[in-house]
Amino acid sequence: MPSRITTQLRNIQRIALGRAAVSLPRMTSLSMEFKKRNSHGHMGARKFWHEYLPSLQFHNPKVPVHVTILDDPDTLEAAKAAPAILRAEFTDRAPVVIDMKGRHSDAILAEFLRQSEAVPVSLKTVPVGEFDPKQKLNI
Repeated sequence: MPSRITTQLRNIQRIALGRAAVSLPRMTSLSMEFKKRNSHGHMGARKFWHEYLPSLQFHNPKVPVHVTILDDPDTLEAAKAAPAILRAEFTDRAPVVIDMKGRHSDAILAEFLRQSEAVPVSLKTVPVGEFDPKQKLNI
């Protein structure tokens, strides 16, 4: 079983070096809206929020991010009609709106990276150290 330090380092490396490690120089804001529960096509949006949004925020700290998690509607029709939307605003062009409903988180990320003209982050600029789990730490 991995130690807590190893687990935390793995999480930090996933955020700093993952697939969403990109720079978004012309983006002014990012917002997401999806339901609290996964039903009716909202699982991909929730996974995107959990897996990729921390990395986007880490590499773009000046971009405000707004996440709205909607309560589940009372009726089935309202639940099916609930939106799952990702909206990105830019300084020099029209906003990008991606309908995340019924889509996998990897497909959402791929479309977001393509439409936002994201620039991959250089590994030289990422402040992540190396860790050998066999090495004793002096803390």
